[in-house]
Amino acid sequence: MYALPFLTLGSGSLAAMAIMETQYKENLTKEEAINIVVAAIEGGIYHDLGSGSNVDVCLITKGKVEYLRNLKSDNKKIYEKPEGYQFRKERVHVFEEYRHKAEVVV
Repeated sequence: MYALPFLTLGSGSLAAMAIMETQYKENLTKEEAINIVVAAIEGGIYHDLGSGSNVDVCLITKGKVEYLRNLKSDNKKIYEKPEGYQFRKERVHVFEEYRHKAEVVV
């Protein structure tokens, strides 16, 4: 079985995958890994209208999980509704929900 050492998901995943496939290498330092992941997320943000505008990174190492929230947020949306969007609960229907446990092997 062949497995990649990384995964991209979501509407911006094609742009993110292109970055990961061209820049990933074995034995990256923590800083190098963060920089590549940030570049991949930015690729998704800049090339997909449905993606957000800030970069969050989650570092998973043996025995430790570290969240780097709002690591970058330089792609501010120009046109936003100042008061935000409110959707009535009865107007939003969930067709299907699924959850899977992910096993992280370090």
